[in-house]
Amino acid sequence: MRNSANLRSLLLVVVLSGVIQSVYAEDSKPLEMPGGEIEIHFQDGPSFALPHEAFVHWIHAAAEAVTAYYGRYPVTHVDIEITPQEGHGIHEGTTYAHNGGLITVSVGRATTQADLYQDCGNDP
Repeated sequence: MRNSANLRSLLLVVVLSGVIQSVYAEDSKPLEMPGGEIEIHFQDGPSFALPHEAFVHWIHAAAEAVTAYYGRYPVTHVDIEITPQEGHGIHEGTTYAHNGGLITVSVGRATTQADLYQDCGNDP
């Protein structure tokens, strides 16, 4: 009986570790751009109304515009940290020359797809 309980506990740990890895896998896959890569990290805070994938697409669209302008992405690696805050819309962003590049962006947790389109200068 004790071996059965240990086996169930081990199985639970294995399953939960897979779940935890899949939750954080979203942060670990970089966007590959001609000339560089972008790693996106979502900081702790209130959850967003939109899925993280919407923000990844928003960043990718901006990176494509930068790449088109320069002919390649201007840095070989950049980390982008998205921090949720109250409200909606893109609040502020700061760029640092840290380990190749670091961009921090504060985004309202109630941000809509239309807010992201508007930030890129597109219509929804």
